[in-house]
Amino acid sequence: MTSNDPIGQGGGQWVAPGSAPDANVVPPAGWSAAPDQASAYPAPPPAPGYPSPGYPGPGWGNLNPMLMHKPGIVPLRPLGAGDILSVTFAAIRGAPRVYFGLVLLMQVATVLLCAVIGLVVVAIAYGSDFENSLAELLIAVGAGGFVLVSSAASGICAGILAYPLNQQAVGRRPGIGETWRMTRRRIPAFLGAFFLIAVGSVALLVPAFAMLAGAIAAQTPALAIAAVVVALTTLVPMVWLAVRVSLTLPALFTENLGPVAALRRSWTLTDGLFWRTLGNLMLMYVIVTVIQSVIQFGFQMISVAVILADSGSESTGAMLASMSIYLLGTIVAIILTQPFMAVVTAVLHLDSRTRKDGFDLDLGEVAAEVAAGQHTGGWPPLSRHSRPGVPYGQPQTPYGQTQVPYGQTQMPYGQTQVPYGQTQMPYGQTQMPYGQAPSPYGQPQYGQPGPYPGQYPPYQQP
Repeated sequence: MTSNDPIGQGGGQWVAPGSAPDANVVPPAGWSAAPDQASAYPAPPPAPGYPSPGYPGPGWGNLNPMLMHKPGIVPLRPLGAGDILSVTFAAIRGAPRVYFGLVLLMQVATVLLCAVIGLVVVAIAYGSDFENSLAELLIAVGAGGFVLVSSAASGICAGILAYPLNQQAVGRRPGIGETWRMTRRRIPAFLGAFFLIAVGSVALLVPAFAMLAGAIAAQTPALAIAAVVVALTTLVPMVWLAVRVSLTLPALFTENLGPVAALRRSWTLTDGLFWRTLGNLMLMYVIVTVIQSVIQFGFQMISVAVILADSGSESTGAMLASMSIYLLGTIVAIILTQPFMAVVTAVLHLDSRTRKDGFDLDLGEVAAEVAAGQHTGGWPPLSRHSRPGVPYGQPQTPYGQTQVPYGQTQMPYGQTQVPYGQTQMPYGQTQMPYGQAPSPYGQPQYGQPGPYPGQYPPYQQP
């Protein structure tokens, strides 16, 4: 006899496959109740793999290993022209108070010092019974003093601003006080380097100036033309030398070097990178010149408008106001553009250290220490892994190993250098004395007592 009830449904009601069974249905005799699908089939565990993006894996704390290639604003790799410009704008945008504030303070101090020098020179020149020629010479000396003071102030700014860039490269944000505290001791060394560079520049220009002065005195056109040719010829080596020593100031202020050592350091860092350094400096110089021209043009228009507003009479008050506006425009242009040139030079110095010394290893380690809460008071950007004084073209010794003398190879860890004429013994065996060969296995060495009778029973044939 055939039953119309499906097996397991008891009540005779048909249930579609895949649907949940009715809870009110009583199972037939000998059958158990249907299990709950939620408890019978738990949710599958998450698939193994890497943690979700944006969250650090176990053991890294607050550090994300996917971001360790750029812990700060500088990528830990050799930089291209686009990277250098990007890092420059990122640095100034990240700490505008430091860059613009230091340049503003330095320019204010420079203007005050130049004003004092100017008043003293004018008072001496026109307040005494000097002849007109002597007074003019004194004024010319005062103008030269203005140039030296302005150049020295610009150089100090260029060197000091290399420090905050190195701090931003490891994820720090230094302030004006910290930057001044960490760099003010390098100013005497800067004055020495500035004196050497100034003397070298004047020495290159002396022949051209001497010929030009002689041509003017003798009123000889041929000599004047020769002086111009000599000056143009001197321009080429001057540009070459300027590029080779362009990294002196960042090296002096960040690597704790003296004047001569900083010049040598810049010479080493630009070796093989001359055209790259020249191209980047010229690109930023063009950008800075355009920005300065635009700013100064705006202030010049205002100064002209002041004179025209005075009905063109060119009175003393109008002329003084016009000159003050023009001078203010020059100062504003310098304040807004000088940080860019200084930061580009510092980025080129940092990139050259990465290419020459592997300084990216130091930056990565210090960035991890900064993330762990260290270097809160500042970090002196000195090399940890590179050895000073290594000639260009020779590889650096790996960290933790000593320099191997010429002709010897670096031994693996735990092994010592074998003397000349002896071979390296396998692990567990010792070096035999000279003239002796190792004994067969199981036999005593020469000069050592053998086993006593009965210790090793001889092998007997059956």
